[in-house]
Amino acid sequence: MRLSLRTSLLSVALLAAPVAQARAQATQTVFSYSGSGNTILLVNGTTSFSSFVRGWYDQAGNPNGAGASNNYIAGRCGPVACSGNGNIYNNWFAFDLSNFSGTVTSAQLLLDNGSNGFFNELGSSLNYSVFDIVGTAFSALGTSIGVGIYNDLGTGVMFGTTNVTAADNGGVVTVNLNAAGLASLNNARQRGVWAVGGSTALGNSNVVPEPSTYALMAAGLAAMLAVGRARRRMS
Repeated sequence: MRLSLRTSLLSVALLAAPVAQARAQATQTVFSYSGSGNTILLVNGTTSFSSFVRGWYDQAGNPNGAGASNNYIAGRCGPVACSGNGNIYNNWFAFDLSNFSGTVTSAQLLLDNGSNGFFNELGSSLNYSVFDIVGTAFSALGTSIGVGIYNDLGTGVMFGTTNVTAADNGGVVTVNLNAAGLASLNNARQRGVWAVGGSTALGNSNVVPEPSTYALMAAGLAAMLAVGRARRRMS
């Protein structure tokens, strides 16, 4: 009896591990293969600014540099459709507002999403949000290494959010900036440069197990309880 229960518990553990590992490396991205994409800030519906530098940071704090045509992937890049190893990325963009005068009353980020930009092995959509960058100097973006920079790109005050699906592939993802984003833009006019970070929900949380993984965990717990009850009966 004791051997049978221990064997069952071991089987549950062995089954759960591949499921968790597969999820940890599942591709869930927006803006994959985005080096040639346009990233534009549209102000007051008429004035547009292209980002003059942009890029990404992975969860280890490694950047891909700072350039006008850098890739700006966000999300988890797994082996399927993304040729990655499960790294998670937050992205960022910077705009030169030094030639803009007046008050910003509305603004949108218009971000090209290539034909393979969105891919989600675990669902039909991904939420993408943009945030203020407060703990990182603009000059450090893309040039300095640090997990703190990665975290800064996906936390803090949210300036806007949108839901991305496969319908956005080959098109433009639009993020409407909220009141906090507009206030930040108006303040940035005095500095000349406005930078913003972006992240999917994956960028700021640990991997959440699949329902099937929860079931396996529950089965393992039940087996452990059964072992305890068997031991008490035999003692």
